[in-house]
Amino acid sequence: MNLAGLIRQIYEDYKDYSMVGVYKGIVPALVVRDPELVKAVLQNNFSSFHENGFHVDPNADPLLYTNPFFCSGDIWLTGRKRITYAFSNVRLKILFTAVNGVCKKFENFLNRRLEKNNKYEIELKALFLKFTGEIVANAGLGIEGYCFEDEPRPNAFDKLSGEAFAESLLSIIRFHFPTVNRFLKIKFLPKHVDQFFRKVVAENLQVRRSESIPRKDFLQLMIDMEKAGEHIAEEIVVAHAVSFYLDGIETSSVTMNYVGYDLAARPEIQE
Repeated sequence: MNLAGLIRQIYEDYKDYSMVGVYKGIVPALVVRDPELVKAVLQNNFSSFHENGFHVDPNADPLLYTNPFFCSGDIWLTGRKRITYAFSNVRLKILFTAVNGVCKKFENFLNRRLEKNNKYEIELKALFLKFTGEIVANAGLGIEGYCFEDEPRPNAFDKLSGEAFAESLLSIIRFHFPTVNRFLKIKFLPKHVDQFFRKVVAENLQVRRSESIPRKDFLQLMIDMEKAGEHIAEEIVVAHAVSFYLDGIETSSVTMNYVGYDLAARPEIQE
């Protein structure tokens, strides 16, 4: 059973309790069940509970250390403000242009497959990873993600993360036992992904600063913030790009995977 399944089991086994005590290794923790207590943690008393319990080692994973999901304090506050700015309603509309372009690529990709024998069979997760991977590349960095190529490419965005999202003993150690991981230095982000984003962002920033016409993507929003007077170190821009990738490619593809399954199981709704 994975961690999510374990917490779900605890939640369901103690229906008459507002909270349940558990141990993360040797550290006591609470599984909060009561909706009012959840509201107190997430809203009313959020200033006392803003750390979410997941930690990464800044020396092992410097690009993840500033991700709002993992950091706390002033680093979290600054990162959250930037992300909130980048994803305001006005700026999201700017990104829609790139998303629409990816939708067209997706449609063309499927049409090319169906033209061959009027049938195309693929595991839905892999298909939707192509879609979200291309969106992250186009709307995030303003580059090609090569997810819809007829011949697969090793640097395609849907293949880039490798085993980064796989839950394993190592992933459990690095997230839930930060004291142990200070000695083991287990990385969450694969080395090739770290190097790839550093290279892409550095090259992109150099090109963007010499261009007179702004682009419509996430990286441009970071550049606009810099032009507005906020100094953002290049590594921080890389870190935000990695966050955009990790937060955008897996979450949405999983959701679409379930939607696709439900539509396939209910052809009347699909129709």
